Amino acid sequence: MRQSWILLLIIGMLFYVGYSNSSVWTQTAWSGGACQSNWSIPNMFWEGHNINISVESEISLMPLSITYDSPEGNIYCMGVYDNKLYTGSSPSGIVYVYDGSGWNISYDSPQKYVNSLREYNGKLYAATRESGKVYVYDGVSWSLSFDGAGENEVLCLEVYNNKLYAGTYSNGRVYVYDGSSWLLSYDSPANQILYLKVYNSKLYASSGNNPGRVYVYDGSSWTLSNEFTGTQCVYCLEVYNGKLYAGSETGGRIYVYDESSWILAHDSNEDRIRSFCVYNGKLYVGGYPNGIIYAYDGTTWGVHYDLDQGYVRAMCVYQNKLFVGTGPNGIIYIYDAFNSPNYATSGYLISSSYDCGAGVNFGKISWNPTNQPSQCGTNPLKFQIATNLDNSTWNFLGPDGTSGTYYTQASGENIWSGHNGKRYIRYKVFFNTANTEYTPTLSDITITYGSGTYYVRTDGNDTNTGFGPSTTEAWQTIQKAANTMVAGNRVYVAPGTYNERVGINTGGSSGNQIQYVADPDASEFAGSTPSVIPGAVRVDGQNTRDAAFGSVYCGYITIDGFTMKRTMYGAITSGWTGTGWIITNNTIDSC
Repeated sequence: MRQSWILLLIIGMLFYVGYSNSSVWTQTAWSGGACQSNWSIPNMFWEGHNINISVESEISLMPLSITYDSPEGNIYCMGVYDNKLYTGSSPSGIVYVYDGSGWNISYDSPQKYVNSLREYNGKLYAATRESGKVYVYDGVSWSLSFDGAGENEVLCLEVYNNKLYAGTYSNGRVYVYDGSSWLLSYDSPANQILYLKVYNSKLYASSGNNPGRVYVYDGSSWTLSNEFTGTQCVYCLEVYNGKLYAGSETGGRIYVYDESSWILAHDSNEDRIRSFCVYNGKLYVGGYPNGIIYAYDGTTWGVHYDLDQGYVRAMCVYQNKLFVGTGPNGIIYIYDAFNSPNYATSGYLISSSYDCGAGVNFGKISWNPTNQPSQCGTNPLKFQIATNLDNSTWNFLGPDGTSGTYYTQASGENIWSGHNGKRYIRYKVFFNTANTEYTPTLSDITITYGSGTYYVRTDGNDTNTGFGPSTTEAWQTIQKAANTMVAGNRVYVAPGTYNERVGINTGGSSGNQIQYVADPDASEFAGSTPSVIPGAVRVDGQNTRDAAFGSVYCGYITIDGFTMKRTMYGAITSGWTGTGWIITNNTIDSC
């Protein structure tokens, strides 16, 4: 005998909401640089460390290596003297020297900051802060050259017309030294002279104190070259391809001058431009507060490296290599454009926050290329994912929901189900290499997600995303859906027999049922491959005792349209505290 029961139990309300099947977030470029909090410009990201983003369609480890991790907080300046590289630092005011093989202390000055280094008349001069003194090194010993004349700080030095010029803070004066005595050259209207640079037989001086200005000296008188409205300061100057470039604060803008007019050359993503250097036919630019290095080849501006340092304050060419001084950790990097790169051993990148539009369920993460150089070692690329509902709290986790595991399967790996129901997502990619002559690369990353509708069919696979009705998309078991779904989600189950007991451990909420919907006429699977033949959707349990569906303490569940076998414990079991159940249109066999 076959007996059919139709039981309708309503404790709460059922809402059917339309959902799209599947969506994809893909990123294929990162050359726009860092500091983009929310995803809007496709080739930008939030934060990076030791990564090379100079190539539009890939990221890799930075071909800059650390040459010296100094005990200082900041590397303020660099200069070459007597075939050696010298650097000035803070907060100890030490001058370090590098001879191509090792770093040593050249001078432990009595000042806290060494701001500028310049060679003049066969000697090395160092400008300092605290009492505006300038010290001189003759190759044997250091001594005082300029006592500061009551200035607080000497910020910059430059050689012009066989004389040494010094710019000061906080009076904005320029002093000149002819090898025997120091004299005042210019008492500017500005509070500070930040940088001095010779261009086309004239001396240019940049200043601060809102707005930033550049003054020019032709050997006889000083005049104003330009006032940069909207800028606080002009921090640095450099000559490249016959033009003068100026780096500013407030928006990190770079201006260019051809002796006739100043125009905006580039609007960077940094707040300040702190340093310039010409190397290997390109103009390199150091920024603050993200330590990004930009490069300009005369035609195109691009983000070259993201050092994840506070700023790049000093750059200098020595022995055909580019040396980069940073803060606030006092690290000096080295870049060799002419020999085999020496990559950083590790680095990372954190994406911008991507808004899925609503709480969604996540499918898989995959990336290319799927194969990396074997010399890089095991898992040279690996990922973690963070999600939330407030676009603020970011905890990066691996495939088991802990911070100690990583996604490592480039061809595709299921995203931890604990992220389901969240709206905002970020990924973090880790780069590692066991051999610094090789680097892993990333050309694209894809994350799939769905808005709450899933599919199950007997020829599916539980490693699929569940977002589509085809056999390559749908899951094979209803239990997989039960383990994945959150409030407001729905699963369509194709005709066939499912020999399983579906344990429901997650419930919905008022107005947001979790819906298990049988599809005996296969309408939701129409057009899928392979095609689905209409018929009963039967859940038989795993043995004669098991109910088809079982739950404890879960509520707001809908079970609609299934054929089930009644066992000694019934067809559906639920704990007493479960409310909001809707059980409708089901056929229950009595034998």
